[in-house]
Amino acid sequence: MAAAYIKSGFSDNVLIVCADTYSRYIDKNDRTNRPIFSDAGSATLLTKSDSKRVGPFEFGTDGSNYDKLIVKEGAAKSGFIKNNNPTLHMDGAAVFMFTMSIVAKSINAFLNKEGVIKEKIDMYIFHQASKVVLDNLQRILEIPDDSMYKDVRDLGNTVSSSIPIALKDADMNSMISHEELVLISGFGVGLSWGTCLLTWNKLL
Repeated sequence: MAAAYIKSGFSDNVLIVCADTYSRYIDKNDRTNRPIFSDAGSATLLTKSDSKRVGPFEFGTDGSNYDKLIVKEGAAKSGFIKNNNPTLHMDGAAVFMFTMSIVAKSINAFLNKEGVIKEKIDMYIFHQASKVVLDNLQRILEIPDDSMYKDVRDLGNTVSSSIPIALKDADMNSMISHEELVLISGFGVGLSWGTCLLTWNKLL
């Protein structure tokens, strides 16, 4: 959306703000979800440039599996009752299989469509879902260790902020450099997925 606003001339600068507080929806006795998710916020500024640095993109969604990762009694379904206690439901096995099959295939198809070989990608930054998910995506896509970014051990799954945080940390730790090609890919609720190529611009 931000890239489209800039490309159309509607905006020169777009601030993308992400914030999730999943801890509100996870029962303290939930041993499956509580160790995985973290609360976080991020702000990312996209600015008009003379060179194309963001894109192309690839998106997809499978609404038939909407109930595999959901707060069933949340938002409008609760009537916005303040004392309601909606909880997060995640079918971990189904979400894992979706990621390993659909997401991995979509990334391969995206690179093939754009004519980009995997060796041209300097860094892969995925949504930091869990160590198991990241390790298996790396295995299936045959990504070298030095081209796969992981920070889930220290930060957990920060949901919509996981990729912005990972980009910032990778930059601060000199894991990505100016003019390097970065692939980012997010996936989850929906079930949905999206992939993008970035040419990194080291401003500071």
